[in-house]
Formats: sequence, C-alpha cells, structure tokens
Amino acid sequence: MPQQATKEAIKIAFAVTFAICFALWLEWDKPYWAGMAALVMGMNESFGHAIHKGRNRILGTIIGAASGVLLISLFSQERFLFLASLTLMLAFCVFMSSHKKYGYIATISFIVCLIVASVGGFNSESTFTILLLRLQETFLGVIIYSLTYRFIWPKESEEAFFLLFSQVRKKQLAAYERLVFSTQKQALSETNNTPQLNANIQILDDLVSMPLKGSYRLSQYRQLWKDRVKAMFVAQYCLSLLQNKLRTEGTIRGPFNDKQAPIKNPLLLLQSTIAYLKLLESAIEISLDTTVDYKSVKKMACPKRIVVAYRYLPEQAKSSLLAKKNYLLDGKKALKAVSIFVTSMALWIYLPIPDSYMFPLNAGVFATILAAMPDNVVKDWMIGYLGFGVLYIAQYVFLLPGFTEMWQLAIFYFVNIFALWKVFYKPQQLGFRVIGGNVMMMMTMGALHLTPVYDLEMSLSMLVYMMFALIVAQFYIHLFRAPITQKC
Repeated sequence: MPQQATKEAIKIAFAVTFAICFALWLEWDKPYWAGMAALVMGMNESFGHAIHKGRNRILGTIIGAASGVLLISLFSQERFLFLASLTLMLAFCVFMSSHKKYGYIATISFIVCLIVASVGGFNSESTFTILLLRLQETFLGVIIYSLTYRFIWPKESEEAFFLLFSQVRKKQLAAYERLVFSTQKQALSETNNTPQLNANIQILDDLVSMPLKGSYRLSQYRQLWKDRVKAMFVAQYCLSLLQNKLRTEGTIRGPFNDKQAPIKNPLLLLQSTIAYLKLLESAIEISLDTTVDYKSVKKMACPKRIVVAYRYLPEQAKSSLLAKKNYLLDGKKALKAVSIFVTSMALWIYLPIPDSYMFPLNAGVFATILAAMPDNVVKDWMIGYLGFGVLYIAQYVFLLPGFTEMWQLAIFYFVNIFALWKVFYKPQQLGFRVIGGNVMMMMTMGALHLTPVYDLEMSLSMLVYMMFALIVAQFYIHLFRAPITQKC
C-alpha cells in the first residue's frame, strides 16, 4: 500500500503542479482554479471515477456560470430578489446533492454560481471574464489530470475491478464454506466482515458503471460483468439471511420463517449462486490475461434465475445507484443549508465585516458541502482548516516571497501536494486531503497572480472568515441533529 500511495502522490502532485504552471504560462488569472480541478479529480478510487467526476465538474461549471449570469442580469438592482433567488438555488442544489448521478453537478453548479455572482461585482464585463476564466481553467485541470493519469503509471478501471472482484469472490466462497461445513461459532466468527464486503461489492458496481474508455476487456462485455456483480449482491444477501437464521435458530436448514423476506429459500439460491461464482475463476484469469481469447468469457453468462432473484432483493441490498431518494432527509439537509447561508448573509449585511464578498462566499460554499455530509465531520473540518491554515500561511509568509521563478513555485506546490497525499494516504483520511488541498490553494493564491501579491492580512482574514463560517455551520448542524433518546 505505501508503494502504491507513493505513486499516487507523485501523479497527483505532478498533475496539480503542471495545471498551475500551464495556466501561469498562458497568463491566465486565478491559476489555482486549474489546480483545484486536477486536485478534486485525484480524490477518486479509479481513473473511471475521476473522468466521471471531471465531466460532471465541467457540466456543473457551465450550469453554475449560466445561472450566475442570469441572476445578475435579472436582479442586479434588486438585492432582496437576488438573494432570495440565490437561496432557492442553494436549497434545490443541496436537495439534489444526494443523487448518485447528478448530485455532484448540483453541488458544483451552486458553488460556481456563487463565485460568478460574487467576484463579478454585478459588472457585466467582469462577470463574463470570470465565467470564461472559470470554464477555461476547469477544462485545463481536467485535461492535465487525464493526460497525467493516462501516461504516468496508468491504472485502468478494469485492473482495479478484476482485482477486487477476485478478492470479494474468494471471501464469499470462504464464508459459504464456513457457513455450511463449520461449527456455529466458526460460521459466525467472520460476520464482522459483512459491512466491508457489502462496501466492496458497491465499489465493484460503481466501477463497472463508470466511463470505461481504455478498459477494453471490461467495456466489451459490460452487461455480462454487471450481471456477475448482481450475483455477488444475491450471494451476500443470502449469506446474511442464513447467518441470522443460524444465530437465532442454531441451524441454516429447515423452513425459513421470515415472511417479510423476499427470498423464500435462501440456502438453495445461495448454493446455485456459489456454484456459479466458482465457475468464474477461469473468467477472471482470461480477463487478466490479454493473450487469451476473451470471447470465451461470454459463455459463462449469469443464470437467469440469479438475475431475476436480484430484482426481488430489498433496496438496501441492491446497488446504491438504484437507491431511492429520502425526500424527508434531503429536505432537512436543504433547510440546514438555507439556515446557514441566510444567517451568514444577515451577519454580513448588518455587521461591519470587511473585505466585501469573502465571508458570504465561504459561508455559501460550506453550507452547500457540510449540509450534505455527516454531522460529525464539521469538527474535523474546523481542526483541519485551522491547522492547515496556520501551516500554509507560514509558508506563504516565509518561503514564497523569495521565489521569483516559475520552477520554484512548481517545486513548492509539488512538494506540498506530495506530502499531503503521502501522509494522508488512507481512504478514511480523504477528508484531510480535501481540506489540505483547498486551504493550500486559498492561503497561497496571492503568489499565483500574474503580479504576485504577498499580503499577510489577506490570508489571515481569509482564515478568520473560514473559521467564522464554520462556527455558523456548526451551530445549525448541532441544532438540526436528531435528539438522542436515553433508555432508563
């Protein structure tokens, strides 16, 4: 894992650095936008996921920029109508943020709309310049990232898919062997691995649903492999049912008494599904071996009975891509985001907060992102923004003023991004990579202007605004948190 983490750190550091340097070479203002586009794409499980997110980021940028221009053209002289329209757009985008396919587009749409409406200053010429610049730099970041990950230690989605598929298959076969042929204690000893297996099957489903350009062996028979992932969903659901039966009744045989279960004979279905999964070992070997005729894999199609059984599984046991929206929960998230944003706007309007739009801009971004995330992350965000903010402000003050050449800036950003990815390489540390990358770009953006500006007061003000906005967000997140009932 550390060796792979080093490779990933080098690739993302090179992509972000090259995106920034290329934007500077083209003499574009705000080159950190290109760096941020490459940075965000690097926070994905595979190249397919990254390309999918890159497409959505471009679509979100276009929609957000158009929305910002529309709001300014209609309500530039009507403060209340402008803010009301912006708030309604925030509510809609946060409500849609949980959508598997369009959620990221909605999130980026509001953020870009807010940036265009804020930075443009209600001036049509400035707004159009910002709009065009944002589109250019987003395209640049996506292109640089794609080229970097295509030619530097390329890792296709199919490679990750087949490796994970083989691992999940072996674990399911082992779980079946323990369930059928071992003692009750041994059979139930590995039930703690069930959440991880479920998560890995969801990842497989995501991988086979992502763009597969370059993944020829997987894309050629995409539906075939989708059906095989469905077989894993079915096997995992049957394993869970039988483990529960073993735990409560002491046996997996006999009639199944749960009338609510959609599968009436899970043992028989599990046996046929496991038999099918055992046959797939040669299919995986063929898929990983480019010298073997891949057409022979198609002969091992998923039995129709298993595909039909998948349709009857409960929603929580199926692909998360098919999960229905929880309208009540999404409405609560939208209300939470609106409360954060409206309160921040009121504070900005009625309190003497300097530096024009920076505080409401940060508050709007945090409202969009944090309202859709688990409640407990806001504390990590506050610690992360404060810690990384102090670290990068110190470098901004003591290191960057001495850098007069582009190659020096390139080394600075390369080393910092590499260190960030190398230290926080674990999947559960993704949040720190997000925060660290964002704070680094924000705190050092003065050095990336065509005429560098080293203003300590500006960076400190930015950090204060971020912390102030996070405090407002934390207040409403705690306010909307579901009460914990204690049993006596």
